[in-house]
Amino acid sequence: MNNEQAATSTPEYPTINAVVEEGVKFIKSFGKAISASVQDLPDYMVVNVNQDIREKLDALVEAGIVKNRRGAAQFLIKEGLKNHTKIFDKIDETKTKIADLRQQLQEIAQEQT
Repeated sequence: MNNEQAATSTPEYPTINAVVEEGVKFIKSFGKAISASVQDLPDYMVVNVNQDIREKLDALVEAGIVKNRRGAAQFLIKEGLKNHTKIFDKIDETKTKIADLRQQLQEIAQEQT
């Protein structure tokens, strides 16, 4: 290839602009993924479980009832909540009583001042 051909031919590698454009696309995409993950963070919990519980979670996955351990944990928590509604009713009742007592204490304190 002579000097004239080299000056007029297009390079076989992408231009710096193309590289920059691809980099910007990647950063935008990565930013969206991070943003979505951060928005979901309040819904996530980290829980330590022992070997026995892990085996039970894995059994649900192996049986095809759920797709993964997270799904197994969600499944068991939901089932536990359904089967123990009475305790949550008592908790709600007690919380209401406590709120009422606090209100009474605040009223007494206001009357005294």
